[in-house]
Amino acid sequence: MGVGDNSANDTEGGAAEKLGGQSGREFFIVVLLAIIGSEMIFARLGFDYNMFSDPFNLSSLLFDLGIYALLCLVVTRLYRLLSIAWRAFINWFY
Repeated sequence: MGVGDNSANDTEGGAAEKLGGQSGREFFIVVLLAIIGSEMIFARLGFDYNMFSDPFNLSSLLFDLGIYALLCLVVTRLYRLLSIAWRAFINWFY
């Protein structure tokens, strides 16, 4: 360990960066909010497709997975933006 080496003080965020940039808490929140959001969107649109019990329909499958993927992307960006803002807000007091 050299001067300024923080490998001994590895925080959750540092370990997450080494593992692909997502902590377990972030992953859980993103997936949970994406599932809830996609169900709300599908209920609002009247879209009812269950990929496990309904017959295969490519357009419905792509719509279902596309909405979920889009929500995962949006929620991930918002989570990271808000976590950066929150850390900056907290550091302002210290």
